[in-house]
Amino acid sequence: MDMSNFPFTIGDVARLCHLNVSRENQTSEYIVCPFCGRKKMNLHYGKGLYHCPACDAGGSMLKLYAELRGFEGSKGEIVKEIKKELGIKDNSYYRSARQSERTENSVQPQIDFERMKRLDSVYRAFLNKLFLAGVHKPYLYNRGLSDEDIERFGFKSMPLFGYKALCRELLQESICLENAGGFYMDDGEWTINLNPKMTGYMIPVYNYFGFIEGLQIRLDRPFGKTKYLWFSSNGLDHGTSTAAIPFYVKGNRKPDTLVITEGAFKAIIPNKIFGYSIIALPGVNNTREFEKLLPYIRQDYRQVLIAFDADLRVNENVAKAREKLRRMIYEYDIVCSTFEWDLSEGKGLDDFALHWLKNKADAGNEGVTNSICTSIHKTN
Repeated sequence: MDMSNFPFTIGDVARLCHLNVSRENQTSEYIVCPFCGRKKMNLHYGKGLYHCPACDAGGSMLKLYAELRGFEGSKGEIVKEIKKELGIKDNSYYRSARQSERTENSVQPQIDFERMKRLDSVYRAFLNKLFLAGVHKPYLYNRGLSDEDIERFGFKSMPLFGYKALCRELLQESICLENAGGFYMDDGEWTINLNPKMTGYMIPVYNYFGFIEGLQIRLDRPFGKTKYLWFSSNGLDHGTSTAAIPFYVKGNRKPDTLVITEGAFKAIIPNKIFGYSIIALPGVNNTREFEKLLPYIRQDYRQVLIAFDADLRVNENVAKAREKLRRMIYEYDIVCSTFEWDLSEGKGLDDFALHWLKNKADAGNEGVTNSICTSIHKTN
């Protein structure tokens, strides 16, 4: 029986059985054998099999679960029990060949590239008329960005006045503002949906195909817990909403691994330090636009690595969101694993990357092994 068709992995089973696993992004891993106590047991993540040459224990992940949990029943009953523990609610025993092949035979979702190009031209022209105020530069420096990074990604401060004048300039340059989030009509003139009392800076959101498809606003003074807003004009005259687009930055390493995190800065900084392609969800539960990209991701990358904030161990919502995302990715037959680090090394992936870089410098480029680099490198 092909273990790769199940909606869970031998890594999931091992964790249910309280075994210490950490390298699901690799083909296999050696762990301490629960039967003989020697670090000889090999877990093969691709095949869903285990074997310990020291005591000759071995078999499928279903057998591993049954023996360690003392469960007696048919294979179907074992699968049902594992799925129940993992919170997988579908009723299938395992994915049918038809389901496994659906991404092979399905047509990729229609992507409106003309719309993307038009929005990209609008937002680039708009940003070119703005500047980054000195008050915002220290914040970006503190996040780990350099002047080169700031220029590359196009961070700009929100304009405080002259909204209609800015729109007139854009129109004179033949920039169409219709159906572009953030712009709307007021008394027959195009204007911008901003409030001069609401200050902050703008983050261009680059989509998977390299276009600026939206803008996010980082507020200087958050509204309660709200630090970020989308540049949108939904509900206004000739206005429109802005989709929650994932932020993507392409890496300069061998393009076989895509890291998934949450928040633009958590993509920019690790990409700069580690060199891997990173896509950042606008929120851990905002996966609607991301799911549309999975057929393309499946073509472009061999595996994905989910790296949500380190507090997921105490934040049940983040932990559930990660599991939901993992199952979604699995449905597209993409190898998916997770990466975790200790909260003392930083909350977000960007914090962890900066912590790793500092320790690497302090150690003279040696002695830093608990990193995303070592987690990914061995799969290349």
